[in-house]
Amino acid sequence: MDLLTSTKKYCNDINESSYVQKYNKFSKAKVYQDINNLFVDKFDPTCHIIEEKDKDVYFIQRLLEIATDIDEKESTCYTNYNYSKLMKSSIIQSGLQVPNNLSSVIYLGDIYNVTPVIYIDSLKKMVLTSKKQRNFINILYRDGTFMELDDLPDFKEGGYDDLKVCLHTNIKNLEAYMSHLLPIGKYKSPELIDIAKSVNVSLEVDGKKKVKKQLYDDINMYYLNNV
Repeated sequence: MDLLTSTKKYCNDINESSYVQKYNKFSKAKVYQDINNLFVDKFDPTCHIIEEKDKDVYFIQRLLEIATDIDEKESTCYTNYNYSKLMKSSIIQSGLQVPNNLSSVIYLGDIYNVTPVIYIDSLKKMVLTSKKQRNFINILYRDGTFMELDDLPDFKEGGYDDLKVCLHTNIKNLEAYMSHLLPIGKYKSPELIDIAKSVNVSLEVDGKKKVKKQLYDDINMYYLNNV
């Protein structure tokens, strides 16, 4: 595995360390220049016992370990997530070694079993990065930094293109997982109805029969969250 080990500074105009305490209008929270470090700091047990001054070194080491595990523990650290071709192992690995890649946000969400939601202050939009139904981690991007949110602002729903403001979109959309079903054109409506019935997916929404596309999406959603 050819991991990137560059020490290039991506935020030369910011002099603070990656975990400086700040107050902002949304919450009191640690502020990170690299969203990867936010995930590790929050969810990795070691970060709860080491001193703040040692965390920058630990973040680098831990992210390297996570990237290495994708090869060395492939069955439990990669293939089990059923990724689409967008999320090749090499893309995830290289993304973990430089700041703020979309592939890293999705992957770290999976290994820590949370669904990241990115709130972009400048756009007043929020973007759900995964369709998996899990606990959310709500993250604010503001002025080149990331922080976890306690109180959620009333932002409009955004999409993939909005993430370009705050992340390197190193995958071309948010369809990071394999679809259970074949392309929708392979099915007739009665076939999808039968599949939906077999897994107890509702055939109606708001008292009306679901259209073919809605039924197709809901079946895929079921399998994403239950298989």
